[in-house]
Amino acid sequence: MLYVVSYELATQLFRNTSAFTDEIQRSRSWMHYIDNTWIISTDETIEQLYSRLREHLIDQDLLLIMNTDGISAGWLPEEAWNWIQERINAGESFR
Repeated sequence: MLYVVSYELATQLFRNTSAFTDEIQRSRSWMHYIDNTWIISTDETIEQLYSRLREHLIDQDLLLIMNTDGISAGWLPEEAWNWIQERINAGESFR
């Protein structure tokens, strides 16, 4: 499955927000070209992914995880589109 993950983390003194992005990078595969937005390849359900990421959030944070029917348009580097296409060709999909 491919999911789009977008977030905004509240900045608080002495808060280590890198634990959240480290958790994202524990996914099977991921791509990150836009600030606070990732495309994640995983065998997890959306609920499992949310549960895993939620552990690193506080009440003031925002998180959006979406599965989609596919990408219709965008402006990304060619290597980003290649990454997406390779995963689609491997049988993964946006759902």
